[in-house]
Amino acid sequence: MTREPAGVKRPPSMLDVARAAGVSHTTVARVVNGAGTVTARTEAKVLAAIGQLHYRRNAAARALVTRQTQTIGVILANSLLSGPSSMFVEIERKARDLGYWVSVASLAVASSEEIDAAINHFRDQGVDAMVVMAPTKESLKATLAGIDETPCVVVTSGRVDQPGAVALNFDQEAGAKMAMAHLLDHGHRSIAHLAGPLDEFDAQIRMAVWRKSLAKAGLPEGPLGVGNWLADLGYSEARRILEAPDRPTAIFGGSDQMALGALRAAFDLGIKVPQDLSVIGFDDMPGSGQLIPPLTTVRQDLTLMGETTLGALTGLIEGEAVTVAQVKPSLVVRASVAPARRP
Repeated sequence: MTREPAGVKRPPSMLDVARAAGVSHTTVARVVNGAGTVTARTEAKVLAAIGQLHYRRNAAARALVTRQTQTIGVILANSLLSGPSSMFVEIERKARDLGYWVSVASLAVASSEEIDAAINHFRDQGVDAMVVMAPTKESLKATLAGIDETPCVVVTSGRVDQPGAVALNFDQEAGAKMAMAHLLDHGHRSIAHLAGPLDEFDAQIRMAVWRKSLAKAGLPEGPLGVGNWLADLGYSEARRILEAPDRPTAIFGGSDQMALGALRAAFDLGIKVPQDLSVIGFDDMPGSGQLIPPLTTVRQDLTLMGETTLGALTGLIEGEAVTVAQVKPSLVVRASVAPARRP
């Protein structure tokens, strides 16, 4: 049992209000912050408990007594990409709805040294919990070694088996299978892949599904290009593939940015999409529906991901046993895929 500091009168906390009202800490946070996601009856119970206990939000007093700062640390990897940045916006918005402020460390490269420095910084700040994006084996190992007892949601496709931490990510395998099935269903038998950086879990999974899908269909492995998720390398790798003698009839882009590079390469080479070449992406980045042609892609719902992340995080903070299923992607069919032309 934690002793109160001498001379400090313990103010009522959100947990006291939650116990008095017979609801969860999260529900009290939603009422206090006006999130509007509780029933009128529950809100009335919480407000009655607040009045009875004379609860008043006081961050300094609460931090002194409860050792909680109502702050979450978020470590972003690959922060120049639209996906991590958009996900952070959702996490920050949902956190504020639950009464938390967010402190962010944005890493251009998720090296073990940078991950370790960011975790130590947040530990010194006394954050209540962390969200860490760990796209590689190196960054995941550094994360799990550094978080100790701090509740942590690790956004990763790698394996997390450590008390006080849960792994959360989109179902990369399911998404890649959707993309490949869509191309195969349209009769494509020569499918190239533009992979992301191969030290990242997501790129490894998407590439593995591409290979397995072709093998399962009794087809040879198509051309492979390796990039960095961005359009410039998507362009150069796609152009190399499209200028080869045995040009594929379809390209599975490991990201929408890389698929965008493929669209430009096809345009520069006079190859019509989707008449002569089908292109499919992965992410459903903002603006992908406005490309020419509008890009068929696998959508990762970042709003749902933000909600799921904060739900898991608040559960960990409250000491609950948290298990999280992978967030499911969906296929967004637009106009960049068409039936393969027969020779």
